[in-house]
Amino acid sequence: RELADINEALEVYQDTSACLPMIPLGLKETRPLDYEPALADFIEEHYSARRDDYRHCFVELNRLREAARRPLRSEQGVADIFVYLNHLWYLDRRFFAPWRSHSLFFHWFDSFTGVAFTQRSLAFEKACMAYNLAAVCSQLALSSARQQPEAALKWLLRSWGAILFVAENYTNAPSMDMKSAVLEMTANLLRAQAYECQYQLDYQQQQPSQQPQSKPNSIQGLAEFYLVRAQAAEFISDVFNNVDTRLSGDILRYSDFIPDTWLTLVQLKTNYFKGLARLALANFMVDALALSGTAVPVAEVVTRLTEVLLARNSRKPTTSGELRAFARLYAAEAMSCFEEAIRLMSLNKKLSDLAVCSNTLNRLHSKARTLHMDIELEPSAQLVSFYSSGIRARIGRALSPDEPNFHRHPVQDLFTALGPIGFFNSRNAWSQPREIRLHRGEGDGGGSGSFGFSLAGEAPVTVAS
Repeated sequence: RELADINEALEVYQDTSACLPMIPLGLKETRPLDYEPALADFIEEHYSARRDDYRHCFVELNRLREAARRPLRSEQGVADIFVYLNHLWYLDRRFFAPWRSHSLFFHWFDSFTGVAFTQRSLAFEKACMAYNLAAVCSQLALSSARQQPEAALKWLLRSWGAILFVAENYTNAPSMDMKSAVLEMTANLLRAQAYECQYQLDYQQQQPSQQPQSKPNSIQGLAEFYLVRAQAAEFISDVFNNVDTRLSGDILRYSDFIPDTWLTLVQLKTNYFKGLARLALANFMVDALALSGTAVPVAEVVTRLTEVLLARNSRKPTTSGELRAFARLYAAEAMSCFEEAIRLMSLNKKLSDLAVCSNTLNRLHSKARTLHMDIELEPSAQLVSFYSSGIRARIGRALSPDEPNFHRHPVQDLFTALGPIGFFNSRNAWSQPREIRLHRGEGDGGGSGSFGFSLAGEAPVTVAS
């Protein structure tokens, strides 16, 4: 229950100016670990080296893991995880042979249920650390979501990429949070929030908070002002709806371990962005009709960007009166979407306690209601039978995940004194080092000759001939 409360605490990493909260991933907890007892024996047995000579290497390795398991919520924290993951590659080559097991156990806790899982596999350690990389990136995104939307978008794309990295490189996970279906759901959630952040970024570019942007004075300008935003909002609503479908699926019973706040917030945002799309389209029709005075160019734009299903013996709206009726219809749909979002918010205490969330939804609902009431219908338009089936979803720029780039954080092998890793690794077996003494043979003319062979390369050298 305590872990569930932590996962549902949306305000912990949020930017205080955010209009709607976003969902951060929780860190997987792990127990402290000392590599030396298990791996020092391997140094003596496999490499025939003195364990005491490498004690400082284990001290540094343990320090790196400690920094990675409790990362700072900053660039440095992300770097600490990358550095440790890069060292795990060297560790795998040096000490983890396929035919040999170690007395080394990695203890990790499920980020949703808190259940502990233990494995000897170093791949399990890598996957859990990569999951935490995604979690830290998501928390960094939320902390700057509204003040620095570009930075927030960058972190969300990196979080999305890290989750995909785990899903593609690790299978048969024992914990629920790393099951393939759950990782797919998590990746879709991060993708949806990335598009949400991009929408906010585009919105701020079009309408800075310092000085309101005046409305365009042409039909095309109004279309770009309203309809591009409407189509983007419809696209994001569809993305969140897909996440909701996964969360509400009966196959894995997500509701048994996914926080209730997550489920509610995803449904809320589905309706929120759907309402934004319809409100923008209704505003476009009202403003465009007032600007042009004729319905023909407005009707062409509306028909192109919306999907209209016609009832029997009805036709598409073409006159000014019919377009106003159509705008009133979309304003009513926007009201309905915001009412559903407000209802969902009221069912969840965590969301209800966020004043900025309720203020945002109530303000938008009030705008939709005012617009709906202000649209006056002509008597003939009320007899037209038609209804909308939605807005054609479209996003201006498709987003791609930023998968982990381990080359950004190069490291040096801590155990380089064991020899070049291409030769001296856990896959190659070498005999115990022996000392031999060679004497040169006699050369032509009685002088000192050669050893009878030549060497190539640096230590460890090879016999060339």
